[in-house]
Amino acid sequence: MDDKAKAREARIQFGRKLVLERAYRVMSLEQLAERTGISTSVLSAIEEGTTDFPIDYMLLIFDALDIDGKDFFTDFK
Repeated sequence: MDDKAKAREARIQFGRKLVLERAYRVMSLEQLAERTGISTSVLSAIEEGTTDFPIDYMLLIFDALDIDGKDFFTDFK
């Protein structure tokens, strides 16, 4: 698997986990957008794994969902 394919797979895995974490907290995409300042369209693309995004966005999302980054990535391959 080349680097682009690995990056795409990582984005998809991140997005799927983000959806689960948001659902666990019973938070809508709109609520997450309000808490992070990131548009719903960008958040949706992140959850779908279809866009790259800056680390700052990841940190904002983790803060809004009260996620420890270390715990979030423990089951990533």
